[in-house]
Amino acid sequence: MKSLFFALVILSVTMSVGNAQTDSEERTEKEFYSLIENYLHSCSGHCQAPFQSKMAFNIRQPERSILSEEVKSNLKRVASSQAQIWGDTILEGDYYSAGHTQLDSVLVLFKNEILIGYKITYSERAWFIGDCDFDSNDEETLKNCNEGHIHESTFVSPDFNTFFSEDFADFAN
Repeated sequence: MKSLFFALVILSVTMSVGNAQTDSEERTEKEFYSLIENYLHSCSGHCQAPFQSKMAFNIRQPERSILSEEVKSNLKRVASSQAQIWGDTILEGDYYSAGHTQLDSVLVLFKNEILIGYKITYSERAWFIGDCDFDSNDEETLKNCNEGHIHESTFVSPDFNTFFSEDFADFAN
């Protein structure tokens, strides 16, 4: 009987800790969303104190990157994950993508000089297929289509676990 009682106590404590982690994760997500909302309000033009941002990576000047390979790798993982959503959104329309997501830029976001997250912009080579003779079984037919990129931006928490797009993916030449 004692062992059953102790088993129930351990199970109860384990469930409480599990729920506390879930509550903590939800609180952390809400705090991140709130921080980004405040950042966007403060930085609608030029950032005002206590917020700051710094360009940490740009595909046009990769040699100037100040990101560690670990951070860059995690942000690429988030970008690729977010681009998968395009299959149910922009790619449902008149667009075709090459399927290789590239990280275009990373802005590091601070509040009172403390890292609050990243704003990543990423893209894939793509074509507008709405006004050309494209055959999905013959990619050679893409040469008759308008080529560009599908691009999108996402805010990413410092632990890379919470992220959301600020707008919808778009196509540009």
